This record gives sequence, structure tokens and C-alpha cells, in this order.
Amino acid sequence: MSNSHVESLTLALFIYVFLGISHFGWGKTCAHILGIDEREQEKFPITFSIWIGWAVSLFLFQIIHFVLPLNAYTTTPVLIFGTGFSSLLFTSKRKRRCIQPLIGNYIRSLTRKPAVLVAILAAILIISVWVTARAMLPPTNGDSGLYHLHTIRWVNSFHIILGLGNLHGRLAFNQAYLVYVAALNFYPFFGHGRSVANSFLFILTAMTLVELLLPAIQKKTFLTKVEPLQWGSTLFSIPVLAYLALSSDGLASPSSDLTSSLLQLVIFVIFAHALSGYLRGNRESLHTILVLSVLTATAITIKLSNLVFSAVIVALVLTGTWKSPKSHIRKAALILLSTMSIVIVWCVRGFLLSGAPLYPSTIGYFPVEWAVPIDDVVNEANLIYGWARQPTLHWSEVLGSWSWFKPWVLRVSTILTGVVFPFAAFLMMFIVNVATVVFLRWKRARQSYLQWLILVPLISALAFWFFTAPDPRFATVPILLMPVAMIILFLFLLRNRINAKAFKVITLAMFLVGNIHFLGYAAKNRSNIQNISTNGWHDVKKVPLDTKVTASGLHVFTPIAGDQCWDAPLPCTPYFNEDLSLRNPNDISSGFKVRKNRSSQENSQ
Repeated sequence: MSNSHVESLTLALFIYVFLGISHFGWGKTCAHILGIDEREQEKFPITFSIWIGWAVSLFLFQIIHFVLPLNAYTTTPVLIFGTGFSSLLFTSKRKRRCIQPLIGNYIRSLTRKPAVLVAILAAILIISVWVTARAMLPPTNGDSGLYHLHTIRWVNSFHIILGLGNLHGRLAFNQAYLVYVAALNFYPFFGHGRSVANSFLFILTAMTLVELLLPAIQKKTFLTKVEPLQWGSTLFSIPVLAYLALSSDGLASPSSDLTSSLLQLVIFVIFAHALSGYLRGNRESLHTILVLSVLTATAITIKLSNLVFSAVIVALVLTGTWKSPKSHIRKAALILLSTMSIVIVWCVRGFLLSGAPLYPSTIGYFPVEWAVPIDDVVNEANLIYGWARQPTLHWSEVLGSWSWFKPWVLRVSTILTGVVFPFAAFLMMFIVNVATVVFLRWKRARQSYLQWLILVPLISALAFWFFTAPDPRFATVPILLMPVAMIILFLFLLRNRINAKAFKVITLAMFLVGNIHFLGYAAKNRSNIQNISTNGWHDVKKVPLDTKVTASGLHVFTPIAGDQCWDAPLPCTPYFNEDLSLRNPNDISSGFKVRKNRSSQENSQ
């Protein structure tokens, strides 16, 4: 390991800490502005505030990008302000009285078992270093070469570009996560935001799960006295997170797929905790409503496929407040309306990029000067829907019938760890749970059915996924969480009906059996653990380019082979269109337009 690699690792870890402190400050400030009492905030993990602050920072970066490029001079002040807000928590006497007991109790709870504290800190450090080194590898995600990296370069170089989707349809996908990556480039001084962004969120997810699981680690009776919805969702999500680390190429690539998966995992766990509290008679707190509404709204801006999952979560949480006092409902409505601004800003960005707020959906499409031609918007959506069903055929041969279903089933049936085993485990546990419920009814045992609500967001997300773009990569976490939910429900039915020792044995057995597919995957792909960088950040690949000129005289770069621009200069597109032109011939930042509907892109694809 070279000195430069150690320096790179140290710098990355420092950035993680800096981001964590900054996002914590923004999260606390947001909660304070929306009227969340400090005493209520003390009841929740510190990482919840970091998640809220991350979403707020991303929101601010998108607003700044309306008028300015995101570079070191425009993004660093946002992070410094967040750090300043964190420092105010300790300099203000009133706020210090609220925050110090929280941290003090947090530290004291850990130091009751020094060995546990040392083990947790060592594990976090080892995981952080491994994740950081893995994220330093060169990006291999195909979409990163196709449009992720170039979207980031546009964000770093210019304010939001009107009609950017006319240059290349994928550049109009408006994934908010890529704005965050661009912000972490600290352009032009750093340039490794694509490594820092997902790795930071992965570490934050791991710390969230650890923090939520601490009570179970500290108290031997926690497993038997608290509903499995609370600790089970956290415990059984840890193997899912480990699987994502080994199977995804998103740590080294600016892939929104990994970010979306991490958000789904965290949202599911927080929702399960909220449902557990509701079953105990506690109405959802305003802080829970805040963190779930902020994260679900942000998840939609990360990937439009999260729409139904997020909407169902928010609907269920708000339903839980229906019998609350009117003042509580008013505050919950205020929080929801405030977080809706996240989606509104994102829709405005989509409109400016393509003329379609929800591109590639045509909902809200308006044929402004810079709008992507409506035929191209429809074609882009059909390409996604058709590819997800049967990648080898053109969408015109796939959509409009169910002929794709059998080849699709055969294709996904080869994905053992990510599809086959979870689906089989879900069916098996579903039968076991139904049989248990029938048995309990026969015994006239008192039982509740509200815990089954944990399945609703997952089933809704998978239904939406199946009828839109049913490629397994777009629903990794919901698929993996289906058997987890069924195991949690089974443990819920058993709790208080068997003795504590037997319950713990069954829990351990369910954990081992429920994760045997992950163990098999890890054993088969153990070389992935060693697949990390040992010499700092790797460069993004370069491809041979050609220069072409449109009818208006605009010079654009195109890859000589393939459809990926990777590290090419701007403007680059793999789909040359001679009808493309600048809105202002002398200013590339003025945006792009086309003279007529283009068909060359569809033919080239």
C-alpha cells in the first residue's frame, strides 16, 4: 500500500466526517424550522438527522444549479453552513442543554459494555476503509459511461441547460443523485465525487442499522420484550446491505440504482419502527413523519420508479395520525407540504431539461422551444419498458402483448440470489404464516392484523415495477425484503406465545436459514471482497472520439465505437442528430433545440 493510497483513504474518510457533521447541522435546522421539539428529537438516532440534512443539502444544490454551475465555490458554502449549524448546537446554551444529554446518554450506553463499543468502532472503521477502497476502482456501470458521467460534467460546467435532452435523451433523466455527485466533485479541485457519494451513503446506511440495533445488543431481554417489527427489520436488513456491497458496481460508479436501493432499505426499516410504535399505542411522532416524508420525496427524485413505494409509505404514516389531536395533524400537514417542495423543484428541473416534468413520461409535457420532441419522449419510455421485458428485441416487438412473459420468466429464473431464493422463501413463509394465523384463530388466541401493513409498500412497489419496467435491477431491495417481511411477521406471531429461550433459538434459526442464499453468494464471489483499490483513485476510461457537425454548424463529439462517451469533453452524444442546434448559436449554455422531430436516434439505437 503506497503513501498516496493512505493519503487518499484519509482524505476520503475526512470528507465523510465533514459531510456527516454538515448534514447533521442541516437536519437539526430543518427539524427546528418545522417545529419539531428538541425533546422529541432526542428519542431518535443521530443518523436520522444526518439523513434529513443530506436530503436538504441535495435540495439546496438543485436550487443553486438553476442559476449557477455546481463547483467548489457554490457547493462548499452549503456544507460549511451545515457545519456551522452543528457547531451552534454546542455553543448555544439552550440547545447545548438538549443535545449534550443525547450524546452523553449515547456514549454512556455504549461504555456500559466496553468490549461492545470497541467491536462496533472497529467494525465501522474496517467497513468504511473497505468501502472507500472499493469505491476508488474505475467505474464499470454501463449507464455511467452512457450518461451519468456526462450529466455530472454538465452540472459542474454550467447552470441547468434548457433542452439538454435534445443532445442525448438520457441526459434528460433528471436524477437528483447525479447533482449530489457533481457537488462532491468540488470542481475543479477534487473530481472524485462519483467515489465519495455512494460510499458515504452506504456507510451512513450501515451506521443507521447499527444505531437502531444497539438496544438489542445492550439488553438481553430486548428481543423478547419488543416487537420483531422494530428489531427484526433492522437485523435482517444487514445481510441485504452486505449483498448490495458485494453485488453492486455502484460504489465505484455514480449509479442511482445503488442510492435508490439504500434509500428503500432505510425507509423500510424506519417505517417498520413506526409501525411497531403504532402497535404499542404510540402515534407517529412528527419527527418520524419528517424523516419518512423527506426521504420518500427524495427517493422519487433519485428514481421515478420509487413513486408508488414512497406514496404508499407516506399514505400509511399519515393515516396513523388520523385520530391525533388537530394541532398534531396540522403540523404533520405542514411537514408534508414542505417536503412536497422537493418534488416540485425536481419537476421544474425536468421541465427545463426536456419539456416533460416527469421525463420520460409525457405527463405534463408542454411543447416549448427547447422541448424534446414528443415522439422521442415516447420512444425513450418505450425503450426502457421494452428493454426491461426482453433486452434482445426492439420495443415495438415486445410491447402490446404478453409474448415477452415466458422469456422474461426464464431469464429471471437464472438469478438465484436476487430473485429465485427470495421468491421461494417468501412463498414458503407466507404459507407458514397463514397456517399459524389459522391455528391461532382455532385456538381463539387474541391477535392483531395491523402488522401485515409492513407488506403493503413492498407489494405495491413490486406491482408497479412489474407493469412498467420489470428488470430485476430496478427492484432489488423490494424483492429481497419480501421474505424478510414474512419472517418478521412469523416472529411477531410467535412472540409471547413461547418461552424466551425457544424464541431466541427460533430467531437465530430463521436468521441463518433466511440468509443462506447470501452466504452462498458470498462464498461463490469471495474474490469480490479483495476487489479494492490499493493505489488511490482510478481514472475514468477514455474512448476514441469523432467530431461531427450538425446542419446549424454545431460541433459535437461522438464515440467511434459503442454508445458510451465516458470521459469525453462536452458536448458528446452517441446519437448524432444533424437537426440539433443551440438556442443561441454563440452560447452553449443557452440550451439545445431541434428543428423537427428526429428519427435518426431511434434508428441508431
